[in-house]
Amino acid sequence: MKAATIAKASALALIIATGSCAPVPPYQRPDVQVPGGWQATTQNAGIWPDAEWWKEFRNPELDALIAEAVANNRDLRAAIVRIDEARARAKIAGAGRFPTLSAAAGPGRDTGEGRGHRATSRDIFAGLQASYELDLFGKYSASAAAALARLEASVFDQQTVAIALESEVAATYFQVLSLRDRQSVLQQAISAADRVRNILKSREQAGGSSDVELAQQGSALATQKAALPALIQAERESVNALAILLGRNPEGFVVTTRSLQAVRLPPVVAGLPSELLLRRPDMRRSEAALRAVHFDWQSSHASRFPSIVLTVAGGFASNALGSLFNPGSLLFTVAGSLTAPIFAGGRLEGQEKLDAARYRELVEQYYGSAIAAFRDVENALNANELNERELGLRREAYAQAQRAFQLLDVRYSAGAIDFLPVLDAQRSAVETADALKRAEFARFVARINLYKALGGGWSEADLSSTKGS
Repeated sequence: MKAATIAKASALALIIATGSCAPVPPYQRPDVQVPGGWQATTQNAGIWPDAEWWKEFRNPELDALIAEAVANNRDLRAAIVRIDEARARAKIAGAGRFPTLSAAAGPGRDTGEGRGHRATSRDIFAGLQASYELDLFGKYSASAAAALARLEASVFDQQTVAIALESEVAATYFQVLSLRDRQSVLQQAISAADRVRNILKSREQAGGSSDVELAQQGSALATQKAALPALIQAERESVNALAILLGRNPEGFVVTTRSLQAVRLPPVVAGLPSELLLRRPDMRRSEAALRAVHFDWQSSHASRFPSIVLTVAGGFASNALGSLFNPGSLLFTVAGSLTAPIFAGGRLEGQEKLDAARYRELVEQYYGSAIAAFRDVENALNANELNERELGLRREAYAQAQRAFQLLDVRYSAGAIDFLPVLDAQRSAVETADALKRAEFARFVARINLYKALGGGWSEADLSSTKGS
């Protein structure tokens, strides 16, 4: 009668606990609408960056700098440590799927009242106890799967940090070289302006030019010299920033390459839109995080179902150490218990609703990230195309400004014109030369941004090797 009552109570608990639990829908990767092709014109559609894409710039110093940054950068090393943390959490989460075994041993004391006196007995015991909760509804399996998905996300996160670091090292390195090129151009302009001022000074002494012209040229020369310290300061700050990216102190750090002309510009590649979401580690990280939350949802849903715990205990107990392990001292028990949550103040239901809402939130974020990824590639392809066009125009503008200055200088020397057109042409030559150097730098940055938007040189092999580390 008692056993029947317990069975009925258990069945009632099961009905109450599960009656209002709607099943969790199976996981599906969000179906993103992928563009059929890129809008920007490219000749290398379907080609992805090389695994070590920065080597395409053919600069040994850049190769060495990126290798050092990957080995020593603090942010990247922290991201690698986070993988170890996620691996440990996955191990902890997976432990619930296995039985637990504990051992106990020691003396015991039992004191009771007899007829007018106290009776005391001493026992010695030693034994083992194993317990195991049947994972009938997948609560522990889902928790373990969520932890593994987060481990995978941490690996993708490390790859994302690595690509960002490699890109920043390359861009900062090129900035140093570009600033040196701009200083060189300005130094040449200062030398030319100083030469013109000396000519004017000689003519003034001979009565061939006015003090106004000499003052105008002196002002132009001083203006050009005043622009030089800002470029030097910018270069030093960029060198220091590069040192920090490498995990170094700035003191003693130098960049030996002197010009951006020593670097080869690699070709434009485009990849395929249909493969982009699998190529970018940040998108793979978002998808892994989405799967993890879906497993959380499954686990919180399963927590609302009854649980069955099996317990097995065995050992020896005796009032004398010498007879502890005699067959007559053996104890052995097997027990099973079923518990079903009936009322928890809404905590279990609230947790399931929270996980479901988090899952829907991450789905929307994934869609937004996917659109942003396609945008990044389109912007980078457009930038590369338009920068090439701009660079051609800048070169033409610089050549024309130089020619105009030379022609006006000859005419002024011949006395055909006054000095003001020469002064304007001189200023224009300096400005167009600086704009040309900035356009050359922008072209390198655009190529870096394109490789980064395409997911850098990441591949599935990188994921496997990192997981096994």
